[in-house]
Amino acid sequence: MAYITKAKLSNNKTSYRVRIRINGKDISKSFRSMGEARNYILEVEGEIESGVYSNVKGDILVHKIFERYVLEVVPLKKHPEKYLTAFNFFQPKIGHLEVKDITLPLLHDIRQQVIKEQKISFTTINRYFSTIGRSFAMGVEWEMVSENPFSKLGKLKEPKGRVRFLSDDERERLLKECIKVDYLYLVVILALTTGARKSEIMTLQWSQINFRENFITLEDTKNDERRALPLCKYSKDLLLSWKAKKVDEVSVFNIKQCRRSWPTALKAAEIEDFRFHDLRHSCASYLAMQGVPLLAIADILGHKTLDMVKRYAHLSNDYRGKIIDTLGEYLFPEDK
Repeated sequence: MAYITKAKLSNNKTSYRVRIRINGKDISKSFRSMGEARNYILEVEGEIESGVYSNVKGDILVHKIFERYVLEVVPLKKHPEKYLTAFNFFQPKIGHLEVKDITLPLLHDIRQQVIKEQKISFTTINRYFSTIGRSFAMGVEWEMVSENPFSKLGKLKEPKGRVRFLSDDERERLLKECIKVDYLYLVVILALTTGARKSEIMTLQWSQINFRENFITLEDTKNDERRALPLCKYSKDLLLSWKAKKVDEVSVFNIKQCRRSWPTALKAAEIEDFRFHDLRHSCASYLAMQGVPLLAIADILGHKTLDMVKRYAHLSNDYRGKIIDTLGEYLFPEDK
């Protein structure tokens, strides 16, 4: 017995899933059109009647798993384009193979070859393999593959997180250039004083800002949790001045990116090896140097664990030294 269910995907496209009951087991497959779904049913029913139908999972081509995952799962992701990059990377490498040919030794060989090419980082390699591994995990659930060989592959050791922050002199030079472009100055000040990501700042709406309580509420964050960003007086005053200009009644910034003004300001300020995201590192670094506990820094930046902020620990050594000196003076006061 076969039947077709129609599903609406998040990208407003429609998927038609066929389910056929054969020997007490369900097989399913999705199609972009009703016509393709019906033709598939006729094809399978014809093979069953003629006795040539086989549902041997090992004979399924890898690209079939890719196609279904991209069609049904990727559109539901927050940033689907990031997932597509991994599939585009793996398609020419294993897409033409049968799933039975995807073994742990093969995956090791592929990864080793990618490492030798030195075109992408270990972090990116781990992310790509993880993404494809999730598609194979769904393949197991869809009964397209018996097991997920990617689950047996350990991760590459990734380098420690980058810590690049502005020195006092660099910060002064950068802000001097940024102030020449009013919106850019405000964007950079918000990044330095809140630790917010570029996407979080550029998509800000006035409704997210509570000027009475002095904080910004972020609803759409990287870890999908609401986060409140405290506003210092300087940032608040800048926002109020910007709002008074009535550039946009809804969005704080009516632009999506600052691709031209930002690199121009960096070049004019003669600052090298610095990315916009490093403003977030700068915020965290300044907090650490002021003696703010790592747990508080993690909370401000929106990290669930301390692992991501341990990179700033060494910056608070001077502060910790002062604390121990104070304890020593209390326990063993010098004679006066």
